[in-house]
Amino acid sequence: SILGDAAASNPEILATPETCTALIDVMMLAFQHDSLLVSIPVLHSFTKLLVAKNPTISSAMGQRVAVLLGTCSQRLIKYESLSHEELPVILYLNEDFENPPELHSFLGNYRRYCIAVIESIAFYMPQEAVGHILDQTVQMIDTICQEFRPPFPSTGPAKTPIPVLQLESQASVLRSTMNGFIQWYGKASRPDSKSDQHTTNNVYGVTLTSLRDFCYKLMTMRPQHPEIARLITHIAVNVLVKTLQGQPE
Repeated sequence: SILGDAAASNPEILATPETCTALIDVMMLAFQHDSLLVSIPVLHSFTKLLVAKNPTISSAMGQRVAVLLGTCSQRLIKYESLSHEELPVILYLNEDFENPPELHSFLGNYRRYCIAVIESIAFYMPQEAVGHILDQTVQMIDTICQEFRPPFPSTGPAKTPIPVLQLESQASVLRSTMNGFIQWYGKASRPDSKSDQHTTNNVYGVTLTSLRDFCYKLMTMRPQHPEIARLITHIAVNVLVKTLQGQPE
């Protein structure tokens, strides 16, 4: 993470594209480690590398968009609600933190960095980011609708089913993606922007169509669990509202 921070501030230390690729590959391994305590310094570095105005760094990061978005999406889940699950990430968290307030603060920071990464990718690579996240969301909901059927397990009043937690976190992923996309369009469509307006309008129009098709697809799904149904409706409405907010007057 120290090298990543240094590269974000002084890209010239990366003498060749191969050096940049090797560095980011090593960082990706640490980032995907099951210990979030190991992962978070690299995640923080990625928030800086994504906004570094250097073509070599941008190209190397762009080639890893799918892994970045996938991992950040998975890790936006509320791990506090999974404290009794036998998952590798949870086992590390239980080992690394004994104080619940410290754990809560740490996870809040981790999620904040994940959101920053998602928003940055959606800002700098809007079409790729939106397309990836929409496909990811549809696949998740399809799986939940097929596998999460009655009779539902008894979770007790204080425990939320894992599919519900997963869909809640995916709603946050979509919000962050939409925020980055709208920020991109707001900047790229300004009269003083250096972006090619024809390309900007084409990307915006294609992405808008994809977003609307996505919402209609969600409305055709038939989940069995009432909270899943509520979340699907919430996601569709939120995306439609965001697309309307992003449209020029």
